[in-house]
Amino acid sequence: MPGIDRTRRAQRNSQPAVLHPPVAAGNRIATAVVSMVLLTLLALHARAQTAGETIPQECPTPESIQTALKQAEESPDLDDVSKAKVSEAYGQAAEDLETAETWRAKVEQFSRMIAIAPQELAQTRTDLAAVPDPADVAIPNAGLPELEQSLSAKETELAQQKATLAELESEIRRRANRRVEVPKSATTAQELLADTLRQLQAPPLNEPAILTAARRVRLLARQQALEQELASYERELRAYEVRTELLSLRRDLAVRRAAHLEQVVLQWRNQVTRRRYRETETQLRRARQEADQAHPAVEQLAQANARWTERRKELAQLIANTARDLDETDVQLATLQGQFERMQEKVDCVGLTNAIGLLLRNQRDSLPSAGQYWQRIAARQETIRDCQLELLQLKDRRSELANLDVQVEQELLAVGRDWRQADPSELKTSVEGFLRSERDYLDALILDANGYFDRLVDLDNAERQLADRIEAYSAYINERVLWIRSTTAIGGQDFRNLGQGFAWFFRPGNWLELGRALV
Repeated sequence: MPGIDRTRRAQRNSQPAVLHPPVAAGNRIATAVVSMVLLTLLALHARAQTAGETIPQECPTPESIQTALKQAEESPDLDDVSKAKVSEAYGQAAEDLETAETWRAKVEQFSRMIAIAPQELAQTRTDLAAVPDPADVAIPNAGLPELEQSLSAKETELAQQKATLAELESEIRRRANRRVEVPKSATTAQELLADTLRQLQAPPLNEPAILTAARRVRLLARQQALEQELASYERELRAYEVRTELLSLRRDLAVRRAAHLEQVVLQWRNQVTRRRYRETETQLRRARQEADQAHPAVEQLAQANARWTERRKELAQLIANTARDLDETDVQLATLQGQFERMQEKVDCVGLTNAIGLLLRNQRDSLPSAGQYWQRIAARQETIRDCQLELLQLKDRRSELANLDVQVEQELLAVGRDWRQADPSELKTSVEGFLRSERDYLDALILDANGYFDRLVDLDNAERQLADRIEAYSAYINERVLWIRSTTAIGGQDFRNLGQGFAWFFRPGNWLELGRALV
């Protein structure tokens, strides 16, 4: 209204003039600049909304990111450089969301481990009490092939149980390391999260609103990933704490089961060895008796059968000796591996101190020689080749006896030329009987030869592993002992002793005494 405006102007003119200091003037300028920035951002936001561009919500999802990325690529208001930045920001956001899901799955996994720990602990205690006594093992009165199959199954079960024990021992060491690593990782994640939150609270840059939104989505996705990572660390440590007793009892259970299976396997091996000895002795007596009572026309067949049975008796002893050597090598390998791992833990935990240096030197002095195992391995290669050749020859002869009628006719033709006066039907029956016995002997001999060959290869591999571990352990010790002080530093007493040594060296009487000793 004109009257009111004139009144206000008159009031302002009637007020005394105020001289503003420079600070007040600077504040007015800053306020004006901030106002212009806010107005610019509002205009950009309004333009983005007018163009129909969607800004993702505070909790981005893969779907919202894909929608926003597609709209940004189709936006006519963004240049190529801005589109590339938007695409990069949304791509990083999508990766962070995947990382967040991975950490979320770990949180759920550790939470389940915490929840089921009491039930697993109770079950493990029950399993510990239920480990049977090796004395209760019942070995059936079966044939040698069936016993060997059962023994193979028991040995496989023992190997699996030892692998389980090794995994549990490795898990104990891994958890000990994780208890040290997790707090460090959590501190790093907390610092990154604090930096991310600071960036989220920072004022937006002078850039297109859709690029600002993309940066914010990237930060929000990173926030989710870091929060889930921290939650995973908290659940992980809590799970380790809750399951400490459970892991220890599981290791005890694995130790007892492995010890039980070792005794079971030992009993089965002894039973198989005794059965093999009995069978070979029975076959040898039978073959020798048949050879003594055989008709001269078939004496060569009888003697061949006796040789097969004698060879089987030799193989029985070789199998027993090789199995014993294999067991001893496995024990040595397991012992050395355990010593190596424990020494590595001590060095990593304590460092290269004088005490650790003394331990390393003692371990190096007690290590067996790898050279002796390499020599045994080299010498065994000829035995392995001979065993392979013998197996081929045995299988070839067994193949000839597959068609027994044809082989009987061939033997009769060979025998008939020298023993025409022999009864043909009786001679045929005798030849057929000896060939059937030979076929049975060959089946048993091939089975034993295969067993011997397998044990030779297993022993060869075990000794190679043992030699490799000895060399690796020795190299590990040598690399670290070199940097550990083995004596005290040179001091004044050493120089005084040096002077005394020179005085002794140049004393003529000592040289005369040396000359008399040499003469």
